[in-house]
Amino acid sequence: MAGFQTSVNLQPAPGLEGGFASSNPRYTLLAGPGELVSGANGVTIGRFAWDNNTGVVTNTGAVGSIGFVHRDNLALITDWLAETSNVVPSGLPITLFTGGDFWARFAGGATKGQKVYASYLDGSCSSAATGTPPTGASVTGSIAANVTTSSAAIVANTATSIEISGTTMTVTTLGAGSVLCPGIGQTVSGTGITTCTIDAQLTGTAGSTGTYTVSVSQTVAAASAATFSGGGLTVGAMTSGTLFVGQTISGTGVTTGNAIIGKGTGTGGAGTYVVSIGDTATTFVMTGSGGTLTVTAVGSGSLNTGQVLSGTNVTSGTVISSNLTGTGTTASTWIVDRASTASSTTITALGAVETNFSVASTCAAGELAKITLRGI
Repeated sequence: MAGFQTSVNLQPAPGLEGGFASSNPRYTLLAGPGELVSGANGVTIGRFAWDNNTGVVTNTGAVGSIGFVHRDNLALITDWLAETSNVVPSGLPITLFTGGDFWARFAGGATKGQKVYASYLDGSCSSAATGTPPTGASVTGSIAANVTTSSAAIVANTATSIEISGTTMTVTTLGAGSVLCPGIGQTVSGTGITTCTIDAQLTGTAGSTGTYTVSVSQTVAAASAATFSGGGLTVGAMTSGTLFVGQTISGTGVTTGNAIIGKGTGTGGAGTYVVSIGDTATTFVMTGSGGTLTVTAVGSGSLNTGQVLSGTNVTSGTVISSNLTGTGTTASTWIVDRASTASSTTITALGAVETNFSVASTCAAGELAKITLRGI
């Protein structure tokens, strides 16, 4: 939305940032009713955004499906005494356009016929020739595969002594190696137990004995046995890399597709974790999917999720999946989707993704230009 008028122009503005540039057909990302909503930091209109594969839309990260955010009167002024706002507040519905003609702002200007690139940092637009995305950062760092020593073990999750009163479950004795994780929906079953799920941990050590909230109110006598879904993973030490929730794991005795779904005492290294399948696997070398990028220095720019990496011994097409520690401009660690064995080297991260849109009108730096999905 525009601020209070302070001047009069001889020529009216050609359009508004994020507005439709024509009445030609336009297309939107298919989603269920109410599925796409603005993320925690809001969504800026007139830029590109991603749905994060969860229906939560953000201007950062390049995770999920991409679309352009049209000006549809949902941007609200939430800052005290502010005159304008282009931000749709958190929780409001978002429509992502995958095709059409729009007005977009180009900080560096744009030339008709160039491709439109969406910044990984904020979804803003830049333009360049096809296949020439801008560099987002140059860092010194290394990538290591996520591998443990031969001290990993998995067992099915059981308990020899629990009690349920209403929706409160008290776990007195867990089976050896078993791990519970609050809030991930592990099921609880057994003789005399109405199958239910664990919703939260109330007291006790993470993943261990204590009290939990379950989804079904019931009465189960003290000292009852129970079976919990998934398995308990115990990691003695990491040879390299980091463990994280969502990571698939492999090794002798491990079922294909088994994945870490929660944490017990582990925080990325030695400790306990919940896995999706209760395998019986002992003293094996475990390999986790992806790798860990450790950045020791940032030469220029800023790292962010979704950026594509390149460098000596960096596997082609490696993408940053998530942040572990630090920020994009400091020493930090990141999860990447492909394992590499890259010792300390210069790693380049692309700054933007090439979209399907092209520039349809030339503009100077900081001005608006038309973008279109149609051929130029």
